[in-house]
This record gives sequence, C-alpha cells and structure tokens, in this order.
Amino acid sequence: MYEKELAAYFEAHKDEFLEDLATLVAIPSVKAEPSDGCPYGRHTAEALSQSLSIAEKYNLYTENWENYVGIVQIESGRRILDILAHLDVVAPGEGWEVTEPYTMKVSDGKIYGRGTADDKGPALAALYALRAIKDLQIPLRNGVRLVLGTDEESGSSDLLHYFSKTRPAAMSFSPDAVYPVINVEKGRLNGKITGHFVHQQILEVHGGHTTNIIPDSAWAVLQNIDEAKLVQTASSNQITYSLTPTDKGCKLTVHGVSGHAASPEASVNPITALLQLLSECTDCKEIKKLCALFPHGAHHGQGLNLNLADEVSGELTLSLTVLDYNGYALSASFDSRVPVCGSREKLQAASDAISAAGFSYEEDFVAPHAVPDNTPFINTLLDCYENCSGRRGQCLAIGGGTYAHGIENAVAFGCAFGGVDNHMHGADEFAEISTLLMSCNIFAQAIIRLCGKPTIILPKDKVYGTVLWLQQANSKDASPLFQQLSAAGIAIIPIIVDKNGETAENLETVEKVLTDILADDTLSALPVAVSGIGYGGFIAGHLLARKNCFAAGAIISGLTNPATAYGTCKGIALSQKVLSGNFSMMDYLGDLTKDSVVYHCDDIHTPLLLLHGFRDEIYGFEQAEQLFTSIKERQPQSEIRMVVFPTGDDKLAEDPNCKEKYCEELISWFTKYLKGETHDKA
Repeated sequence: MYEKELAAYFEAHKDEFLEDLATLVAIPSVKAEPSDGCPYGRHTAEALSQSLSIAEKYNLYTENWENYVGIVQIESGRRILDILAHLDVVAPGEGWEVTEPYTMKVSDGKIYGRGTADDKGPALAALYALRAIKDLQIPLRNGVRLVLGTDEESGSSDLLHYFSKTRPAAMSFSPDAVYPVINVEKGRLNGKITGHFVHQQILEVHGGHTTNIIPDSAWAVLQNIDEAKLVQTASSNQITYSLTPTDKGCKLTVHGVSGHAASPEASVNPITALLQLLSECTDCKEIKKLCALFPHGAHHGQGLNLNLADEVSGELTLSLTVLDYNGYALSASFDSRVPVCGSREKLQAASDAISAAGFSYEEDFVAPHAVPDNTPFINTLLDCYENCSGRRGQCLAIGGGTYAHGIENAVAFGCAFGGVDNHMHGADEFAEISTLLMSCNIFAQAIIRLCGKPTIILPKDKVYGTVLWLQQANSKDASPLFQQLSAAGIAIIPIIVDKNGETAENLETVEKVLTDILADDTLSALPVAVSGIGYGGFIAGHLLARKNCFAAGAIISGLTNPATAYGTCKGIALSQKVLSGNFSMMDYLGDLTKDSVVYHCDDIHTPLLLLHGFRDEIYGFEQAEQLFTSIKERQPQSEIRMVVFPTGDDKLAEDPNCKEKYCEELISWFTKYLKGETHDKA
C-alpha cells in the first residue's frame, strides 16, 4: 500500500532528514534541574521546541504540553494510535573517537552522535512518516499522534504527566528498542539489604555503583588473612583476583566481567565472587549468610528461593550489583527481572529469606508488561516490518524495560536490527542511515494500515454479503474464521474499536465504513451484517439499536449492560476521574444503564445471535442472558438465538472444546441471512 511512493519520498528527502537530525543532535538534552517552566532543564525543553518547529515547518499539527511532552499529528482530533518517542539523552561520557558527542558525523553509511540511535533518530523517522502521509495526501480513517517525551532516560515521569491529561490510545508503539516487535517485558524487583556487624578481619567491602549494572571489579580491605587458603579458594572457584598492601591492611580486588543486570549470564559478577572468597576464608557469619543468599554463579535467585519461569518470558534473573561495608554498617542492592508469571505475592520468598538471615530489607517492584501476540495490531506491525525489511517478523520478550512498559496495548517496535551494537549510552553512538530511512517507511506503512481505511477480505468467486467485524486492537486474530466465511462467499471488513473511546466516536467510525461500502461496486447492493467481540459486541449492539440496515447481527462474549457488569467481572472498573468531585454511585449506575444495549432493546429488530462462554470472567455470560430475555420478553416474535458454551471462557475461538461449534454457529447464521441473490465479484 503506497510502498513505491513512500520509498521514493524518503529517498528524495534523505538530505533534509539528516539536516534535521543534526540540528537535534547538537542540543545536549541531558536531564538537569528544573528552571523557568522547564521541568527537566533548559536543554530538554530546547530539544522539544526544536522538534516541534521541524514538524510545523512541514505543516504538521503540534502542541507543547508544559515542556513535559510535545505532540505531533497530521491534524487535530481523536487518535487511535500513539507513537511514543523521546528526545532526552544520557550524558556523553568519555571515549568518543569518531566525533564529538553533539556534533553529528556521517561516515560509511552511519551517523554518529549522542541520540542518533536513542532516540532522536527514531523520533525523527516517525515524524517523517507523518510528513510523508500528509504530503502524499494518503487518507486516514483515524488519527495518529507522535508523542515526544523528555524524561525517558530518568524514569519516564513525562509520560505520567501525559497520561494525567489524556487516556492511552487503543494502540501504542515506541521506536526505542529493536525490531521486530517486543511485546513482553519482564518486571523489575529492586531490593536493598542493610545490616550491622563488626569483624576483626574485614575492614571494608565495596563493589558496584548502579543497580542495573554488574561491575567489573569489587574489593575488600582485610587483615590477618590466610593467603594460602585464599589462593586455593580462588583457584577452585576460578576467581581472578589481586592483592595490594595498604596502610589499613591488604586490599583484595576481585576482577569480573561487567554487563547489564538483565543478562547476568553474559557477565562474571565480582561482588558474588568476592563474597565467595570472604565466606570461605574468614569466619564472618554475616558474610557467610549473604553469600548463601547470593551464591556466585547463580543467576536465577536460587539463594532467595525465587524459582519463577514461564514459556513467554523465560526465567527470573537476579544479580547482586552494589555492596558497601565500612566496618560497621552494610548495605547491598540487587536487580531482579521477573517473568510474566511473577507477582508481588510470589516474590515474598525473597523477603522471607533475607529476614531469616538477620538483615533488614526494602524493595521496589514494577510488574511485568505483556501484550497478547497474534492480534490485529501486532500482526499488522509484523507485516509492515516483513514487507519493508524482507526479514522474518516475530514477537520478542526482553528483560529490560522500554517506554511502552505499563501502557495498555503498547509495544516496542524498532528502530534498530538485533545484532547491531549501536553503542547506545556509550561512546560513538551511531545509527545506520539505511535503517532509519527504512524505519520511516515501516512506520508510514503501519500508520496507514492501522489508521487508514479497513481492509476488505473478499471471497475468490462470489460475494453474497458483508460482515463488519468489530474488535479491539488487542483481540486475538480471527483469520481462521475469516477464511471459512470467505470460502462461504462472505466478505469481511475488520474494524478496530477503541474501548477507551466514547461510544459515539466508535459508532461514527463504523458508520464511515458503511459509507465506503455504499461506494463500492462489489458490495453496495449486498446485505450487510455486523458482529463484535467483547467491547466490539457492545458497539455492535448499539449499531443494531440505531440502524435497521443490517441483515443480521452477532455478539460474541459481549458487554451489553455495564450497569450490571460492575463488580461482577474484570471488564468494568471505577476510575479516579469517576470518583473525583461529587461522585454519586446511583447517578453513575444510571448513566451506565442508559448507555447499555439492554436499555435500547426495543429498537433492535435485526436477527441476532448471542454466543457466550459460561466461564467468561471478562464479561459474564449473564450479559448475554439479560439481552436475550429482554428482547424476547418485549418482542416475542423476534429472531434471536443464544448459545452458552458450558466449558467456554472469553476465548471461544481458541478453546479446543468450543471453537468448532463457535465457527459453525457463526457461519450458519451469516450464510442464512446473507445468502440471498448472488453477486459475481467484478
């Protein structure tokens, strides 16, 4: 879709892209103390202002949200997709050789400079994708917003500010990682251990400075140490060390291999190695206990009884990364990456083990982040990646965290290829020009596919009718069912509805598709049905109550009466916004009642199929039951059928005990009401 036009556009504007990026790289946008309306310092605000100026130069719509974030859109209005990028950078550090940190240099197909890869280059690629769509006048059905943050490197408080003023889009991706798609990010447990003791042989112990980095060395100052035993212990444990005399005593330095705490297997931890030596060469009970909690070479929390793993995100990892002892007080910190199956309750074993050893303990826990794979959103991103790169697309799980972490239906997508060391956060950071230009194209393709006119899945031979299939972006892909319906001569138009949006906005989205159908020579004279899953079923019900143009309808695992769903399912929750001010539960329930499909049941005259699982915990089967009984009581002659699957939950299409009957019911229903006069496909 517009592949050739977009590729030519980005190649033609390559020089402008590089000029704009050089302008951004020149700004040292490292977080600093707040000043004069700049929450993260003057330079981050300058980078944001400059980026918005670039967008305005290309006639894009912009807003600056108090110098926390900026937004860039093709036009103002409702959006269904957020692209989350950031303009702040880490400090330059030392060791730059190719160029100075804030002077971008082009060399051998690469651009060097702080921020070229993380994340100014990817942010500009997303901006140019919007520019291309606007300049080429490619129509979009829904809006897209580029969010330019300024505090990603220091905790992402900028996004907290952003989401205090708006809700997440139905879909979000952050171009601040690697391709293809990262949909699973482990949680993070940071633990701090403290204690007090005095030992005659151990005067000082030090190792590490940063919780998420395994250091390359650790050291202790000792006296009256048995060097022969030290040599034997180090040799048997393959520990590299050196001894240096000092005024206080002998300084023992253990040498390791530094690395990121998220991948401890790639490092050699000198802190745990030092504990191993001290534990075997002294009689210090506290050190022995600490060594037992963090055994050298154990990367998965064995000493803390944290035996957690799952197929999606792998094993829990744990690294002791900071250790300080001054002869009296000890403090230590560890970094643990927690798989999707982990929870605060399952991590209680760590606290129990540390307390049992006689130490004090504090922790900070960030829950894992996971977005379902095989959804329309994820599959679209993977398709765009495959089409532009020629490489195989797949979902990835990582131990680190990205800008997408904790945001509903948000993933990391680009902007580098795995296996390429871009020196992020290091000296001579670089990005490949070809990768950035390809990313412009990938992002543009994704925007067009996700926000443009929906794809029509047409049968090969004859078309008997069309089904509008309403689904959330994170719903499971229904392609197998679509294939069966297509084989039966029924066209499918998948439409994404935003469960965080207003009912009226979602209805407007579907009504625009109905307008497109009337303009299509193949479909305009054919009957149309509507079907929805979950929240999509809620919107389908409202359409059926407002329009009598449909030949049939189907609601699957659907929400139909939110007033009764509150408190009985996972689908309804009271937000802080709702609870603020003069909140009244009766008024709130009254509003939910008027917004329910059941409230409008007198206006539903279309043949309706209701499919629901008895064990559905998202929207209980009572939702379907209420709608069925209400319509049947008020309209005894109505054509309505309800099927409850005794063993089914909210994933009927995936349940081996239900999916065959599920498909059979839908195909039978739609063919019954759509197969009238045949129409040969043009």
